[in-house]
Amino acid sequence: MAPDKMAPPASSAPSTSTMVPDDEFKDKEKGSPIPDAECLASSSDPDDVPLDREPEDHRDYPDGGYGWVIVICGFLLNFSTWGVNTAFGIYLAYDLENPRFKGARDIDFAFIGSLSLSLALAVAPFSNFLARTYHWRIPLMTGSVCVTAGQILAGFCTSIWQLYLTQGVLFAIGLGMTMVVSGPIVTQWFGLKRAFAVGIVSAGSGGGALFFSNITRLTLSHLDRRWACVINGCISAAGLIPAILFFKTRSTKLKVRFEPFQISFFKNPGFICMCFWGGFILFAYAIGIYTIPLYAVQGLGMTQKDGSTLQSLLAVGQIVGRPLSGYFLDKVGRFNGAIVTTLIASISCLAVWLVAQNFHVLAFAAFLQGASSGVFWSTCQALLTDLVGIRDMASALSVLWFSIVAPGIVSQPIAIWLTNYSRDTLHRTGTAAFQYGIVFAGVAFFASSVSLYGTKRYIQGDWKVFKRC
Repeated sequence: MAPDKMAPPASSAPSTSTMVPDDEFKDKEKGSPIPDAECLASSSDPDDVPLDREPEDHRDYPDGGYGWVIVICGFLLNFSTWGVNTAFGIYLAYDLENPRFKGARDIDFAFIGSLSLSLALAVAPFSNFLARTYHWRIPLMTGSVCVTAGQILAGFCTSIWQLYLTQGVLFAIGLGMTMVVSGPIVTQWFGLKRAFAVGIVSAGSGGGALFFSNITRLTLSHLDRRWACVINGCISAAGLIPAILFFKTRSTKLKVRFEPFQISFFKNPGFICMCFWGGFILFAYAIGIYTIPLYAVQGLGMTQKDGSTLQSLLAVGQIVGRPLSGYFLDKVGRFNGAIVTTLIASISCLAVWLVAQNFHVLAFAAFLQGASSGVFWSTCQALLTDLVGIRDMASALSVLWFSIVAPGIVSQPIAIWLTNYSRDTLHRTGTAAFQYGIVFAGVAFFASSVSLYGTKRYIQGDWKVFKRC
């Protein structure tokens, strides 16, 4: 079928057709069970959306009501998981300045940050499997336990870096399990305001980063690394409890599917372009959120307090930028807005951070990075819903996340390697040692925006730049 015939209307409403293989639809017509929805299809609720049509904004999405409770729960969940993960930049700067793990190199610490991203992505299919086979609360509860336990156990690892890395793996698994399930739940409650709602939820990671970066700095300076991890773990547990208690899904009404891994999505050119969009962003994202404090301390000779302040500005950028970008996306077209935001992330690297030689310019770069670099996390659920439909968004999200594991693993190590190469081989010092890594991030963001434009072209059926999509 030609792309223009399959494309949804050029509006913020989801497509009236879903990009799932034709043979799967034929199976449904024959009466075969739907993953995670066999019992749902037979529901007697007259408000259930029939299988012969996709849910529509004005009829099937509350766009408010209890949905705002879901948004608050999602905010707290992001606060307690991604917030801690973003604050890893404080740990990184501290560990590189205060060697404590025997035999650990700079690049070993870099892998800790990258694995926290990549493993969270890799666990997505397993999380969907649990949600489909048992209940969606199972991966949410299991992930919450792993997030808390990973941090607390890491506090008791004081000398063996391999063991410390293992605790980070536990945290990353929990991070992925909670996010893969919670993301689709939020989108089930919103139609016309979907990107705005998801943006508010995503801003929770900024709120968490702002809080945890300062708490982490204070505990590292007044107590020690052990208590920093333990205290962060306990706070995370407190924030995750409301999400577990008050989350409600609308998958019964909307007949949402939780397929662990559908290879068939790769037959969709628009989906492939979104995978490239996410992959290129992953190359750059970790460099921005983890390296700016390091750039301040090692490149400009600033204090650890200055690095923590910059990490806080990154978080403020996330808090302010993500809801605003979501509102912007709903108004101008979600794909249009995501492309522009990704370009801003590229500009913040190449035109601001690259030339930063004092605290004020670097602070502006940190704010821009916080507001724009997380565009993938704050919009991918809304964009996927527009591309494949609400029923298959959870399945598509699982495949999308798994497909970008590799960039997540090597992103931060690439930045550290480029910095070490500049210092050891090219004999660069100060901020010059970080320039290759910054340029790499800026180019990756630009390539990401070009990739997403490919999805826009697929959906709208032409190359018009300013067409709403």
